[in-house]
Amino acid sequence: MKKGLAILLVFLPLTILAQQSEVLKIDSLPEQGLLLNKNWKFQLGDNPAFAKPDLDDAAWQPINPTVDIFDLPQLPKTGEIFWLRLHLEVDSSLNKQMLMTLQQSGASEVFMDGKLIQKLGVVDRNFNAIKASNPYQRIFSFPIQEGSLHVIAVRYAFQPTMLYATHFGASNVAFTITLYSPEDWYNYNTLKVYTSNSDVALGSIYVVLCILYLAFFLFFSKRKTSLYFAIYSFLFALPYLISGLLLNLDIANRYWSSNTFIIMGIIANSFLLLSVYRLFQSRIGIFYWLILLFGVSSIASAFSFYKWGWTVYGVGYNLLVSFEILRIALKGVIINKKGAYIIATGGFIFFLFWFLFVSGAKLFGTSYGPYFYVIASVGIPLSVAIFLGYDFAQTNLSLQQKLIENETLFNDKQQILATQKDTLERQVEVRTSELKASQNQLIQAEKMASLGELTAGIAHEIQNPLNFVNNFSDLNKELLAEMNTEIEKGNYDEVKEIAKDVSENEEKINHHGKRADAIVKGMLQHSRTGSGVKEPTDINALCDEYLRLAYHGLRAKDKSFNAAFKTDFDNSIGKINIIPQDIGRVILNLITNAFYAVDEKKRSGTDAYEPTVTISTRRSPLLGRGV
Repeated sequence: MKKGLAILLVFLPLTILAQQSEVLKIDSLPEQGLLLNKNWKFQLGDNPAFAKPDLDDAAWQPINPTVDIFDLPQLPKTGEIFWLRLHLEVDSSLNKQMLMTLQQSGASEVFMDGKLIQKLGVVDRNFNAIKASNPYQRIFSFPIQEGSLHVIAVRYAFQPTMLYATHFGASNVAFTITLYSPEDWYNYNTLKVYTSNSDVALGSIYVVLCILYLAFFLFFSKRKTSLYFAIYSFLFALPYLISGLLLNLDIANRYWSSNTFIIMGIIANSFLLLSVYRLFQSRIGIFYWLILLFGVSSIASAFSFYKWGWTVYGVGYNLLVSFEILRIALKGVIINKKGAYIIATGGFIFFLFWFLFVSGAKLFGTSYGPYFYVIASVGIPLSVAIFLGYDFAQTNLSLQQKLIENETLFNDKQQILATQKDTLERQVEVRTSELKASQNQLIQAEKMASLGELTAGIAHEIQNPLNFVNNFSDLNKELLAEMNTEIEKGNYDEVKEIAKDVSENEEKINHHGKRADAIVKGMLQHSRTGSGVKEPTDINALCDEYLRLAYHGLRAKDKSFNAAFKTDFDNSIGKINIIPQDIGRVILNLITNAFYAVDEKKRSGTDAYEPTVTISTRRSPLLGRGV
């Protein structure tokens, strides 16, 4: 008995010393926070007694849960529940409240001295009910009493349906607690919280760029490159916004979004590269297809090689695409492609800030890394937007210059027309006095022929009465010569017959002369601006004139056009008070549209259809009642 007691007295100090070495003492809090990464214990199984502070956990296995889960092979990834415990003692000098942040890859229930203080996700013995959750930047109270021993116990399980074997730029830590004083947390983590929103910032920038590119495409749809840039921006904006706004707490969705990000990023970058090729009118060659093939293969790399596999896409593929864009832009600069230097500048910005993002932490600190990443990511897209704006501005200047040239050309043509008008007027003076008015009207009609499609119709309609006038004039000349011969012979009966024929011909000349005069007056009324004054007008004659002008105008424009037209006029109407210019334009438009309609129906293949336009007039019973 005494011997046993002696042995106990010998080993008791060693036992106490061993137990004391497993207590994490906290006597100060660094400004950047204190990561609790020492003296943790691990035990498989699920026993509520594991949360009790007085539990003897000396036999538990030591573990550092703050490392990647795949660096901890003893942790089950298939949903089995296990426990983590930590003994700690807070120095009495820390007489202030403490805060903590938690990160994890699974689901946990955190106990402090046997009391549940946080529940993150769902820990359940039913594997299908386990749901992992990561609080990221959220802060929690750390409820302790200074100067006393405390025990943190964590009931933990990994979600068995989680695709933990994939990895995209962030480690899968098992479980971490970082302690802060309230002042230090605010000072140190404010910048960290802001920089953690880089995904939202990038997503917002890409949304704005998508809208801008889409506006370029809608305003100038012939340029397909703007649509390609819009698709690229949308594909990049979507995963960034989902990751930054909706998926902070759902780890399963975080993995889904990360893996989707790789696939959508490869598709988006292929559109970006294709757009730059089209923008610089470069031939799509072997380099484009090799880069695209490398991007597709990087998907398999991201899913096959944990930790570093994603860098094949995240670094290699992005650098290849950016390098190719820079190469094409520099080639454009060499051949003096307008605005090529803008995209080349965007490429240089990308490589500069990508270098600072990768290695600038040593010079500027890790907190600036997200800023460098954002600037590098939007360097080329922003330069493309600036280039498109520059190109639109240059196109606008070119159009303005062409407009000025067209105005100058128009003025020159107007001067030529004015000169031609003077020449025609001088030629008219040598004509006979009987045709002078008609010739002046024909000059005006010649002037208006350049302003409308009725030129051929006018010429055809006037040519008919003029042919009658010329023919009957030539016939009268022959009859007068014959009459002189008969007078010399003394055949006065024959002379009277010839005189009668001459008189009849003169009536025909007078009729067709008036016919030509009416056509010219009608066109002058159509071409001049209406005075707004009503005058007595023969509506039947007005309709007849514009019917023929519309028909011959369409025939002159399209030789294949053919349609019949009929008139059904009410001769009892007489003259009515209207503004002939305005009503004439209305009638002309109606008749022209009617000819177009019947011709279109004929061209559509309607069997046994004869295109015919009929115009009729009727005297309304309302006339005479002040209507």
